Amino acid sequence: MPDGIEDDIEDKVTIGRLMGPFGIKGEMRVMLDDISPERLVKEKIACTVQKNGKILTAKSFRAIPKGIAVTFHEITDRNIAEDYPKSALMIPAHYLPPVENAYLDDIVGFRVYNLLREDIAEVINLYNFGAGDVLEMKFSDGKIVMVPDNPDIILEIEYDTKVILVSKMIDAYYNI
Repeated sequence: MPDGIEDDIEDKVTIGRLMGPFGIKGEMRVMLDDISPERLVKEKIACTVQKNGKILTAKSFRAIPKGIAVTFHEITDRNIAEDYPKSALMIPAHYLPPVENAYLDDIVGFRVYNLLREDIAEVINLYNFGAGDVLEMKFSDGKIVMVPDNPDIILEIEYDTKVILVSKMIDAYYNI
């Protein structure tokens, strides 16, 4: 792994997704979420991808229409690049600007409580579909439910205690 790239995936934040090969030499087209392509290119931020236990490290970036093209040290041709579609592109969290509470990805792992303060679920994933965020929750009986981040359902997010308080409307999603 190149110098300056941290092995610890825990302090990384997802900033985009690999969308597939770009050209024949193994470059990957990346759709970015939280950072401008110009900043990645200009600052040469250390990016990584982790899939199936393998960590890829970015070697170079270049801006392209609707994103960036990234060359990775470990990908030398298009055939290898085709093994990594939809993989998360991550950077060390310290590259992101400070926020008031937390980044949305930080709520994965938060416990979900109802109005009676009963622990009913855990947030296991978060999706952004453009029109709004959707939380994937795993309930204590093992049932997995997708719940929109709507103020009528998600009443409060307590970042210090890692708790999400939900309204009675959660039942409508659980009982589908």
